[in-house]
Amino acid sequence: MLNGPDLLPNGLHVLAPSPGRRGFRNFSNAPVFLADPRLGRVERDFEIYGGYWFISDRIKATVEGVDPDGFASLQCRVQQRDGSEGSVRWLCDIVRVLDAVDEENSLVQFGTADDGSKFYRFHGIARFRSDAVGTAHIFRFKYLESTWACDEKLRRACIEAELTGLRFKDLSRPKR
Repeated sequence: MLNGPDLLPNGLHVLAPSPGRRGFRNFSNAPVFLADPRLGRVERDFEIYGGYWFISDRIKATVEGVDPDGFASLQCRVQQRDGSEGSVRWLCDIVRVLDAVDEENSLVQFGTADDGSKFYRFHGIARFRSDAVGTAHIFRFKYLESTWACDEKLRRACIEAELTGLRFKDLSRPKR
């Protein structure tokens, strides 16, 4: 990110949501990223950057076509090494957070952190309560927000769109 120091207040070094919130801070300018093949992949549909998805127009259209309320997105500028404009990219965050894990039927360890909050550690299998998931196609886990889950409809849409960079892991089956 070329303009990180201008966007990150109070000496922050990580582009991330405000504590306890999902989505994006109010930035004065759009983030600007350098596209240089010497620094890493440039044209994949999906990458991770600072805890956010860094995505193409194709993936944005696909995921928002299935579950528009599950995401927040922020348009970014991409600059090629020679200074020309690159293809449009977006930072995307899964903003829906649900307490949906069926603890009795999942292989999950839970505990209490120093601040009294609950946390999860998964051991291969997660099952979800349909009453908590409802019509959501994607969500973050309330007690493990770095982890997200999607349903088969969203997974299929991504596969059919032939998006690059995404990998799906089936949490409903034991590890082999």
